[in-house]
Amino acid sequence: MSRGVGPQGGYTWYVDCIAGNNNNEGNDPEWPLADLETAYAKCLTGRGDYIFVQDFWTLTDPPLTIDISDLHIISLGNGNFDNGNDLDGGALASIELTDNATDFELAGFNLGNNGATVALDAIGQCNRLHVHHCTFGWNYACT
Repeated sequence: MSRGVGPQGGYTWYVDCIAGNNNNEGNDPEWPLADLETAYAKCLTGRGDYIFVQDFWTLTDPPLTIDISDLHIISLGNGNFDNGNDLDGGALASIELTDNATDFELAGFNLGNNGATVALDAIGQCNRLHVHHCTFGWNYACT
């Protein structure tokens, strides 16, 4: 895979909450962004963008509302794809999905919160949702 070019032709962004910096471009694994929200803001609907999360992190301002199509958020689990990265919404859902969130993929995360709500909240009718290699704890998986 070329730097900054996704497997399907969209853009690729990298997130690392330990080594990242939101002043980086974020399209090189050696120069990642610091949080998922900043990477998401760079994505465009229908382009097939990928966000690869390299190291453990939590949301800065949950929930993350997915309102674009053909987006892929993949945890690299410290390079091992081992369900190693947490996606925690605190008292809120980790991710909300709108009607526009078609062809959304989420892979390789530990999803959870304090049990007050679901981890993934479909606030719209999203089609072709792909959630795989994830674990859910302390809450319901999805509405």
